[in-house]
Amino acid sequence: MDLRIRSVILSHSYTAITLMKNPLSSREQLCLHWAAQGKTSWEIGAILGLAESTINFHMANICRKLGVTRRQAAITIAAQTGFLAPPARTGASGTKLRSSAG
Repeated sequence: MDLRIRSVILSHSYTAITLMKNPLSSREQLCLHWAAQGKTSWEIGAILGLAESTINFHMANICRKLGVTRRQAAITIAAQTGFLAPPARTGASGTKLRSSAG
């Protein structure tokens, strides 16, 4: 494929992603957060209490939604578009914790 055509296609698809609302579920955002911290699927599974295969499933969905084939590309796109945000702090019951500031 001509390099200029590829560049236009990638630019167009990046623009489309940045204009849409965050397509990632809260679980996908959480997985992506830990992946961005350098954690493996096994480590993320241990942190979240899920199987490694479940994490791989979520990572595959993330890549599909962002139009990339690799985990690192998904992290990069999510960081550039603002889709990569720190997870909300939750207590043991899953309820959001209040910030200690303010």
